[in-house]
Amino acid sequence: MRKKLNTIKFFTFLQRFEGGMGLHYITVPDDLALLMSDKFPFRVFCRANESEVPAAIVKHGMDGFIIQMGKQTLKKLKLNPHSDFEVVLVEDLTSHGYEIPEEFEELLLQDDEGREAWEQLTKGAQRSYLYYLNTGKSSETRIKRSIIILQRAREIVARKSAKKDKE
Repeated sequence: MRKKLNTIKFFTFLQRFEGGMGLHYITVPDDLALLMSDKFPFRVFCRANESEVPAAIVKHGMDGFIIQMGKQTLKKLKLNPHSDFEVVLVEDLTSHGYEIPEEFEELLLQDDEGREAWEQLTKGAQRSYLYYLNTGKSSETRIKRSIIILQRAREIVARKSAKKDKE
């Protein structure tokens, strides 16, 4: 059995997907990706230029492994499409990839129905909502967003339940 690594480091460069959409990606060498996991997508924290973002190593067809990056990620990591840079990937051992804001934690403690709905969402959906929550700069904004997110979670769960009942 091969020993798994929880951190890898390598040099790479930014590439852009054909067809636009503003998405870029970096290629993760196959041997290094497979040293981290044998199941993909695999959640990591991507560090470059003294900054860090949550990311995922994903299979890219027959071409190996990549990490996709949008404009905000490129900006946060200060990545320039025309130069090589060092990347450090660290296994994401957190449950969501983002910290849960205090305001949202408090709401989850107070709202049993909302918490149950939240727990039924996929990890990917939870991660997306936490990203949205964490971009709120003020406590007031995070509280408003927390309420909206739990309402949306209830709606999603109700819709799934209704669909299941029809089947």
